[in-house]
Amino acid sequence: MRTFMLICLGSTLATLASIYICQTNLGLHNGDPGRIAAQILTGIGFIGAGLIIKTNDGVSGITTASSIFMTAAIGITVGVGMVLTSVVVTAVTLVILSSGYYHRKRMLKKYSVEQDIES
Repeated sequence: MRTFMLICLGSTLATLASIYICQTNLGLHNGDPGRIAAQILTGIGFIGAGLIIKTNDGVSGITTASSIFMTAAIGITVGVGMVLTSVVVTAVTLVILSSGYYHRKRMLKKYSVEQDIES
C-alpha cells in the first residue's frame, strides 16, 4: 500500500511541477505540461513490465502492474486538479480489485472441490 501511495504522490508532484514550470516561465515557447505526464506513464510502464513474471504455471504480476499504472494515472489527475474524478476512479479501482480477489478465491475453492471429487 505504501508503494501505491508513493507512486500516486510522486505522479501528482511531477504533474504539479510540470504545470508550474509552464505557468511561471512564460518565455518558454515549447512548454508543454503533457510531456512530463507522458514520461511518468512511460516510466511506470517500465516498472510494471519488470513486475510481470512468466513461470511454468502461467504469468503473474499483471494485476500489480496495472494497479501501479492506475495509481500513476490517478496521481496525474490529482495533479491537474481533477480531484473528484480521482476520488471516483480510486473507488472504482478498489471495487474492481476487491471483487477480483473475491471471484478468484471463489473460483479456487470451486476448482479445488471438483479436483477432490475426481480424485
